[in-house]
Amino acid sequence: MLLIVLACISNAHANSERIALVIGNSSYKESPLVNPKNDAASMSNLLREAGFEVLSTVDASKEQMQEAVSRFGAKLREPQVKFALFYYAGHGVQQDWRNYLIPVNASVRTPEDIRLQSVDVTDVVSYMNNQPGKSFLVILDACRDDPFAATYRPPAKGLSQFNAPVGSMLAFSTEPGKVALDGQGSNGLYTSFLLDELRVKTAKIEDVFKRVRLSVHAASNGVQTPWENTSLVEDVYLFPGQTRSLSSAQLDEQLQKEIVAWNAVKASSDHLSIAQFIREHPSGSMSELAQARLARLLTQQASVDVARLAQKSVTLARAEAAYTEKLTALAREASAAAAAREAAIKAEDMRLLAEAAAEKARQEEAQRVAAARAERERQEAARREALRLAQAREAAEKKVAELAAAAKAQEQAQQAEQRLAQERASQEAARITALAQQAARQTSEREAAQLQTERLAQEAAARARDQAQRVAQAQEIARRAQEQREAALSQEALRVAEVREQAQKTLAERLTAAKAEAAGGKIAANVVLASPEMALSATPFFTAMARHDRGYTVGDEFVRREIDGFSKAEKQLTRRVSKVYVAGDQVEFNGGEFMTDLMGNVLRNEVGSMGTPRQFYPADLAVGKRWQTSFIQNQSGGYRYTFRYDVRVVSKEAIT
Repeated sequence: MLLIVLACISNAHANSERIALVIGNSSYKESPLVNPKNDAASMSNLLREAGFEVLSTVDASKEQMQEAVSRFGAKLREPQVKFALFYYAGHGVQQDWRNYLIPVNASVRTPEDIRLQSVDVTDVVSYMNNQPGKSFLVILDACRDDPFAATYRPPAKGLSQFNAPVGSMLAFSTEPGKVALDGQGSNGLYTSFLLDELRVKTAKIEDVFKRVRLSVHAASNGVQTPWENTSLVEDVYLFPGQTRSLSSAQLDEQLQKEIVAWNAVKASSDHLSIAQFIREHPSGSMSELAQARLARLLTQQASVDVARLAQKSVTLARAEAAYTEKLTALAREASAAAAAREAAIKAEDMRLLAEAAAEKARQEEAQRVAAARAERERQEAARREALRLAQAREAAEKKVAELAAAAKAQEQAQQAEQRLAQERASQEAARITALAQQAARQTSEREAAQLQTERLAQEAAARARDQAQRVAQAQEIARRAQEQREAALSQEALRVAEVREQAQKTLAERLTAAKAEAAGGKIAANVVLASPEMALSATPFFTAMARHDRGYTVGDEFVRREIDGFSKAEKQLTRRVSKVYVAGDQVEFNGGEFMTDLMGNVLRNEVGSMGTPRQFYPADLAVGKRWQTSFIQNQSGGYRYTFRYDVRVVSKEAIT
């Protein structure tokens, strides 16, 4: 269930001079956020403590956001309102240089959906136009990454810079075109530091955001750098009644302390010292000088880091090439060894198969010879037995014939002995029968011998089958051995692949470590790595912003005309750069007769030294930029003058 909270206007705030609208959107359908609703609650509580009438809404739809903006716009135009603050935390995108705040019910698939389903920041800012005598603060913590998950990818990240209306300040949680971190605690990274600094009741709003910028950039390890665009015309404090006028003596004392602090760090190459000075004197008379010094130091450090990273990249590339070559050589060796092992395995398999085939042939030949020998012996025995039986039959037939002849010749002589002869014949017949029975027994024995031969043949066949099974088992063992060898080779290939992958991972980790080292490694909480380069091109809604860096080079010539405002007398001056002291922040012209710092502030002219540091130029150039400069100058006659200036960039012009 969505929780909608709209603060009603109470009678106690009916005539409030301070009005605020706070919106925090977390419960997005496609890309929810953790901290915006917590940020909105914390900001609302702080603003109420500071005396603001607060309208607040969390997890709002487009209709609810538009209604809240309309009520806020109507309130801030009431004549008694002197300070109006708009705070938004949630998803935001830019499109065609316009910035859009995303409601929680938005379903974006096309660029047109952004325009139709979101709230244009221009609609909020438009209420602040043409409101003299009032101050406005717009805070956008609205650059989280990937606002629409996979449904739509905006063509540009983050928000687009745009001009602040007169009397207002625009504060972004990160620089244009970049994304902001949601934070690890109960509040977002940007808002957590913003709440801490806003609670410092004596801090000017512009000082608050300068400190927040340093803190966020340090805490994010340089990933996130807040930016502001200001057109404030007076000092603004979150808590009322904090302004106080200082006497000239107090101002001089304050300036002296700042001069002492600046002299202690101005020549330092330690960016932390410069950053600490900016924290302590965010709007001081040397703060712009310090910002420029910090930018130069960080640019130099970035150059050193880039060079070191380039060298490490070359070293790692060489190491990677050597390691890749080593892996390639190992792969070739492994491939050659695998091929040799495969050839040896195949040769061994062929030898075993050849021996098995030869053994099988020998066994088959022995079985064939044994069978042929047994058959010949059986045939020879049968032949001899048949011959013996034929002889016995022939002898018996001959004997019978002889007996018949004798019987016939002696028939009459032996009639008396017929009975005896018949008995003898009977006996002979019995003997012949016995011989026949014996022949039958011999035939049975031959058949038994044939059965024995067949049994031996069957046993030989069984032995052949056993041998075939053994050969098959040997082949199966060889096949399994081949599979094991192939599995071992596959595992070896996987191991080589894992080694290669681990090597690539190690190289990637080393490269990441090198980049991290080049980027400064893990940054401590007090380390500041502000972006050394900052340039924002002009858009239809922004007049551009750039770092103020003249880039003096020995030999550069500057020719200008000077006109005396009283006499109107005109003369031409030519100044040529003779020396550049980057470390000492000095540029010498015409052999030393004229000298400036690297920003162009005059340090010495034909009259003499200009005294304490002065900053007539800002660290970055943007219309609306305000700063102060105070300096002391000792002149002849013992006179000592203190100069104080409030400086502001009012326009940008093209000149010839």
